[in-house]
Amino acid sequence: MSTYMKYGYSYGPRVVITAKVSDTGTIDDGDIVVLDAVGGDEGSGYVKKWSAASDPIVGVALEKVDIAPSADGDESIQVALALPGSVFVYPATGITQGACYQCCDIDGAQSIDFDADTYQNAWIVEVDEGAGLAYVMFKGPFTDVGAATPVDYGVA
Repeated sequence: MSTYMKYGYSYGPRVVITAKVSDTGTIDDGDIVVLDAVGGDEGSGYVKKWSAASDPIVGVALEKVDIAPSADGDESIQVALALPGSVFVYPATGITQGACYQCCDIDGAQSIDFDADTYQNAWIVEVDEGAGLAYVMFKGPFTDVGAATPVDYGVA
């Protein structure tokens, strides 16, 4: 018998917004979403699925977009903001308790690389070794958890 594990928001402060979606592709429920940057550091005002470690994290999608919008803003989704104290859960195969309270990198729209610390855009606050799960808080425009140096996200 298999069990389905939903990744994404787990516990802590939860503020949900309606965010307009960029025309860059689909988004799944539980995907980490980021600002779709336009013109360097400036955001476009639209969110997209995480695709690069340096992308400024807005939060996590609570809904999915099955077909990429034909234009920016044609679709909107509910997003749980990445706020201080908000904890999200993602797979981290092989993780051990020793990774707890360490900064690490995001490895995909729904995964954490607990062995990498180049970008330090996630902070592991809880580990479930048996299930291979990392409970993390994200560094984003609203918080800089564990940042060794300040990150300029281009957000005032």
